[in-house]
Amino acid sequence: MEFTDLPAVVQSRVLNLAARSLTGAAALQIPRELVAVARFAPARRARRGAVPLARALESDPAFRALVAHRAAGLDPHGVLMSLGAGTAPADAEVGVPDAVTADANELDSDDSSDNDAAPTVGPDAARVSDIDLLALAYLRAAAAPPGVFERLRTAEETGELRTRLLAAEAELVKLRAAAERNPAGRGTPTEVAGSPDDDAGPAVRIERLTTRLREQGSRLREALDAVAHLQQEKDAHAREAARALEIMTRGRTAAEQRAAALATQVSALQAGEEAAAARQEYRERVLTRRVELLLETATGAIEGLRSEWTPDSGGRRPGGPSGPAAAPVDPADVVARRLVRPSTPRLPEIADTARLAEALGLPRAHLIVDGYNVSKNGFGHLTLAEQRERLIRTLAAFAARSGAEVTVVFDGAAVVAPAGHQRGVRVLFSPQGTIADDVIRDLVDAEPTGRPVVVVTSDRAVMTDVGAAGARVARSEVLLAALGR
Repeated sequence: MEFTDLPAVVQSRVLNLAARSLTGAAALQIPRELVAVARFAPARRARRGAVPLARALESDPAFRALVAHRAAGLDPHGVLMSLGAGTAPADAEVGVPDAVTADANELDSDDSSDNDAAPTVGPDAARVSDIDLLALAYLRAAAAPPGVFERLRTAEETGELRTRLLAAEAELVKLRAAAERNPAGRGTPTEVAGSPDDDAGPAVRIERLTTRLREQGSRLREALDAVAHLQQEKDAHAREAARALEIMTRGRTAAEQRAAALATQVSALQAGEEAAAARQEYRERVLTRRVELLLETATGAIEGLRSEWTPDSGGRRPGGPSGPAAAPVDPADVVARRLVRPSTPRLPEIADTARLAEALGLPRAHLIVDGYNVSKNGFGHLTLAEQRERLIRTLAAFAARSGAEVTVVFDGAAVVAPAGHQRGVRVLFSPQGTIADDVIRDLVDAEPTGRPVVVVTSDRAVMTDVGAAGARVARSEVLLAALGR
């Protein structure tokens, strides 16, 4: 669509928009042929610079895009874009004004304004002029909205007919006044000036004008009927577009709701998978740790069996018929070859309650507690007797939960208290001249090789000695955390 294809009233609108766009534009945005036009007063640019403005619009796409951007306010509801997509907003009406002359007057008034912004349609407007739509379509290099040329042409014809009808009516009034002043038909030429037939009398001319008025009225009615028909077609298209838009909106809303529901389900499934993976990882870690502890126990048992195996208990076995006798086979060596030996004889320290529970969950596990070392860390504000009583009571509950054998050792040189089992916990006091640390060392040494033994103390020397003897060690803080302190 070229500039010359536009109706005259649309050309005037486009030129007015282009003239306004020069105000406030950067120097690089103004084409070279419009530099002189930009110096004109804003009210004179569209009239005095019409030719260079039209040439720049046709030849400079950047300037054309600038004018289209400045004129975006002519279509606040997006009617042009919606028509291009096959739909139109339900609250926007597209049509021609009551007369094309109204748009022409509006353009004339725009030319006298110094405002450099494009005319805008307020948020409460319900009508978008076909002149504005066609001007925007040209500036955006888009297809013209359907029916806009027909409506503008019909409106232009209707305006022309109305103008001619008004002129004929004015002439008829003038002739009737002249006839009243000169009933005999002897008027002077000045009294009937403008009449097409100077020789005819006023009555004849009145009859002829009346006939012309009837013809013009008939043509005007036909034009108005055509405008009404086009308006009805436009209204029908707008209603269909509104229904289509409503259906599309409902479909989009339903799709968004389904997408949100699916996203929620996916999130729930992902959370469930992550929880299941975490549980599986925990079970595998626990199982692996139990296997490690069992292997450590089995390895310790093999070491004990090897240390107790004597040459007298085995002997040499006779060889085959053709060879010397072979060396006796040690059963512990056979078992040891089938098991994975640990890389170091010292077992790692138990650093958290989970590892402590794993260690005490092994069969025949034995927990040995350095009594005052734990109680002073957890109940240091109590007396020694109260510390002993509280620690024994909490260890009894812990022994019931874990199922392990529990022994607590106190320094007892100055304590008169019977030793023995109390509520599932064996309580020992060190004898005269012996400290509890030595009693703990003796208890670990007395345990059979391979039995899982856990010693709880924060004494570094005791931890080193019992660790070298094959026991697992844990600090007092770990046990206190397991007891709920």
